[in-house]
Formats: sequence, C-alpha cells, structure tokens
Amino acid sequence: MRRLWQDRVFVVSLVVAAVAVLIGLVGTYGADPPPTSGAGEAVDLADVDDLRDVVGGRVSARGAEVESVPADEGFWVSGGGDPVWVQIGTAGESPFVVEPGDRVSFTGSVVAHGPDFVLGPEFPAEDAEDIVAAGAHVEVEADDVRLG
Repeated sequence: MRRLWQDRVFVVSLVVAAVAVLIGLVGTYGADPPPTSGAGEAVDLADVDDLRDVVGGRVSARGAEVESVPADEGFWVSGGGDPVWVQIGTAGESPFVVEPGDRVSFTGSVVAHGPDFVLGPEFPAEDAEDIVAAGAHVEVEADDVRLG
C-alpha cells in the first residue's frame, strides 16, 4: 500500500510540473522577444521598449529628438518606450551644444547603473530620480554624436 501511495505522489508531482511548464510556454507564446544585438551589432533605439533589456549591447539612433538637456554632458532623447538618458563620454567639454528639439544620431553602449550614478551636483533632483528609475543609460563618445 505504501508503494502505491508513493507512486501516486510521484505521478501527481510529474503532472503538476508538466502543467507548470506548459503554462510558462503558453504565457510566452506570441510575445515579442526583446531586441538583441549580435557581436558589435547595434539595435535601433526606436525598437527598444526598455533599455534594461539590452544592457551590455549597443544601440543606435538616427534623428532622435532631444527632449531636454539638464546636464552639461547628458541629455534625454525619445526612444522606443520611455525617454532614454544619453551620457556623453569626454575628457572635457564636448565639442557641440545640444538643445531641446534638436535631432541627434549616435551609436553607443547600453550600461546598467545604480543610484550612485547620479551622485554629484550635475543632475537636477527630478532628472536624477528618472535616471535611477530607468536603471540603464546609453554611453556615447562625443565624437560619435552627430547633430541634425
């Protein structure tokens, strides 16, 4: 009798596991996978809903609209989902001035960040909160940004 009970428990456990796997598969069926980039290949920023999905990869933007410029070496652009923070990498002052409404083109690396990324006087409080909430930003070398 005990052996029969153990066999039933085993079979029920297998059925529960199979149902859980099927539910997981059905839940992802038809869902669009996040964009990915191959070795060095950049994903179009307009196709990215959440920048955190492509951390470690590269994105490119062609004619993205600058929404605001709250920092000397950083600005917000329109992305595929929420606005995206673009951080300019430069040893000094960047060789151009970006203003809200400008169109920019660039290719950069997607980097995850924590709350310490916004420490310092450069970021206004509201922008710092939004940057931290985003969880990732795009780092672009100054030479890789084109206006227009």
